[in-house]
Amino acid sequence: MKPIFLILLMCLVPLELMAQEFPGDQWHQGEAILKDKTSISGMINYDLEREAIIVKVGERMETYSAHLVMQFSIIQEGDERLRRFYSLPYVSQKGYKTIPRFFEVIIEGKMTLMAREFIDQITTGSGRRSTYNRYNNYPMSSPTNQMYTRRFLSYKMFFLDHTGKMTDHTGRKKDIYNVLTESTHELKKYVKTNRLKIDNLVDVAKLVAHYNTLI
Repeated sequence: MKPIFLILLMCLVPLELMAQEFPGDQWHQGEAILKDKTSISGMINYDLEREAIIVKVGERMETYSAHLVMQFSIIQEGDERLRRFYSLPYVSQKGYKTIPRFFEVIIEGKMTLMAREFIDQITTGSGRRSTYNRYNNYPMSSPTNQMYTRRFLSYKMFFLDHTGKMTDHTGRKKDIYNVLTESTHELKKYVKTNRLKIDNLVDVAKLVAHYNTLI
C-alpha cells in the first residue's frame, strides 16, 4: 500500500429505510484484482455480510468471495469518490482466526485506519400524538403505541500498523491511546482543541491523519 492520506466524509445521521440506499442496492464502476493477479473491470456491487462482490461485465455477472479477491476499488455513485477495499485475514480479539474480510481504507500511512460498514437500526415510539376536537377545533393529546424502526449505515473501525498488526477500535478514548502510542500528549491536545469524538469515523480519520504527521 502506498502512503496516502484520504479522509472519507460520510454522513452518519440515521435515515429512514425508504430515504436511504444501502450498499446492496447500489452498483458502481470499478475494478477488482484477484489473488491470481487477474484484473476485472465493470460494474461492481459489494456485500460485506456475505464477504463477496458481484462484477457485471456486459451481460455477464460473476461473483467472487473475499477468498479470491486481493483488492477492489469503486467510484462511489453520486459523488464520484474513489473507495478502496482490501481482503485481509481478520483475527478476533479472542484470538480466533476467521475467513478473509473486506476492509475499506480510510487513512493509509504508517498507521492505517480501516472500516467496515454494517446496517444498524433503532426502534422508537412516538409516545403521544396530537388530534383535534371536532367541536372546538383545538389540539388534544392522546397516547399512541405506534413504533418506528429506522435503519442506517454504521461503521466498525480498525487500526493496522506498519508491522501488519490489526486492532479493533473500541470507541473508547482511553483505548485509542493504547494504539496511537506516540506523541500522546500532542494527540490529546489535538482531540480537545478540535473537539473530536472518538467514536465518529470522520473525527477518528482526522486524528489518525494527524498522528501520521507526528511519527
